[in-house]
Amino acid sequence: MRAASLLLAAAVLMGAPRAAAAQAEQEPADTWKHFDVWLDAIEAHTPGARDRAVAAMLAMPASDLESVFPYMVFALRDVIEGLHERPRPLDELFSRYGTRALAPDNLAALKLRAGRIAGMGLDRFLKLAAMLHADIARVDPAAHVTTSEGVGHLVSDGRNLRDEGRPWHWMLGRSLLHLVRPRGDPHARLWYVAVAHHLQGTRNFTEANPHLERALELFPDDAEVQFLRGLLHEAQSGPDIQAAVAEKIAGLPARDQRAYRPSVRPAKDENTDARDAYERAVAADPSHLAARIRLGRTLLVEGKADAAAGHLRTALAGTLQRRQRYLALLLLGRAEELARNMDGARAAYTEAAALYPDAQSPRLALSQIALQAGDRAGAAAMFPFLSAEAPDDAREDPWWRYFADWVPNRAEWLARLETTFGREVK
Repeated sequence: MRAASLLLAAAVLMGAPRAAAAQAEQEPADTWKHFDVWLDAIEAHTPGARDRAVAAMLAMPASDLESVFPYMVFALRDVIEGLHERPRPLDELFSRYGTRALAPDNLAALKLRAGRIAGMGLDRFLKLAAMLHADIARVDPAAHVTTSEGVGHLVSDGRNLRDEGRPWHWMLGRSLLHLVRPRGDPHARLWYVAVAHHLQGTRNFTEANPHLERALELFPDDAEVQFLRGLLHEAQSGPDIQAAVAEKIAGLPARDQRAYRPSVRPAKDENTDARDAYERAVAADPSHLAARIRLGRTLLVEGKADAAAGHLRTALAGTLQRRQRYLALLLLGRAEELARNMDGARAAYTEAAALYPDAQSPRLALSQIALQAGDRAGAAAMFPFLSAEAPDDAREDPWWRYFADWVPNRAEWLARLETTFGREVK
């Protein structure tokens, strides 16, 4: 995903045919060589680093990486069988690559690689592999892409830009962690949450959608996972994404419109999904104030001003960053307006304006309240400020970036992921 204008671009997932399992083996010597490069990189990589292990993987063509998938599946099965435990079911991606038989003359080579994995410890290997693939995707989002697992549709400012293949690395990370036990493993949970923050912070909804679907299978009652799900659906309810999807569908022939299956639903449905997720996040963790603020907005979209105001007041009673407090005050002001409590609305907007003296949004709202009250002079008093020319970056107003700049702490989550995996897993 790439920035394509002054607004951040966003990638949304389009429907596409599923990949078929590999039908023919490459020359075994080449395949095992690629397998060894992969294993060497997993063993050598330092979590979070752009090191030689990442470089070695980036130098490998996507076709070579994919040629190893069946052998990785065979090796993992061999290790699991050697543990004499209950089978660990493969996920959908790996299942498709483990359907054909391994040639007898490759069994010794397979046992050698399976032994390396077992020597690292299966769960430790799976976690380090997932970390490597996350770091590769962060370093080069365009590396090792495929169109066989769906297509990312890049949009910006409500317009369509182009279609893009999906990188294997996010899919591989999830498939590897699918085999980790127990299902509620804290390292797997941290990987899912930190990566989700990264994907949404870069507006890569193509990967955020399946990523959060899998996260919810593993951690359905996790407040942060539900919060991230809410962020995803709230963003997809936004006008830029909705306009781009509508434009895409309108430009297709009638027969293709029926077959087109984007991950984005109509705005009302996306807002409902977002509200449901925020409610679940707050139920799981009543102290999650960011979820309460976002829940307040989704309730306002549904016209539920009283319920929204209750959550917003609870958030404002807690400890908030300046930006969060500003957004909560703007939303509370709107809730008070809908409830016809103009004194409360005026107080909320006035406090928001004091937090960001150069922001236009609260002053525009105050001007509208004055006009509705018949105070034309009070409304006009705001006009010089609102109409004064100034570069956008000289007028800091977080409301303008409500959808685009919504994960301010993703760097903290990624740092926590790198530190934890480097200390506890590596």
